[in-house]
Amino acid sequence: MKKTILVILLSFYCYSVSLSQEVENKQPVKQYTYCELGGVFNSTHTEVEVWINSGEKVTRDTKLVIFNTMIDAMNSMAAKGWELVTVYTVPVASHYVCYYIIRKEIIK
Repeated sequence: MKKTILVILLSFYCYSVSLSQEVENKQPVKQYTYCELGGVFNSTHTEVEVWINSGEKVTRDTKLVIFNTMIDAMNSMAAKGWELVTVYTVPVASHYVCYYIIRKEIIK
């Protein structure tokens, strides 16, 4: 009889301790919007053509911004809150196409 009461009390204690544990506050998952910053270099690396692909439809009202180098373009985007994710280059004929994948946190 004493063992039964002891087992019941011990079970009740374990159950109450498990209920009193605090649940960890989970941070909300960050959401990002991504953009592709591309540039074409000629074989002598004296000229570069830079474009920004954000997945939106390009219209005639789109403003053209001229950058001297890919780094100028990346610095401009970083000043607007974009961060670098990855970089890769693709050789095409006598020049290279350089892609910078960048992202910006969506604030709701």
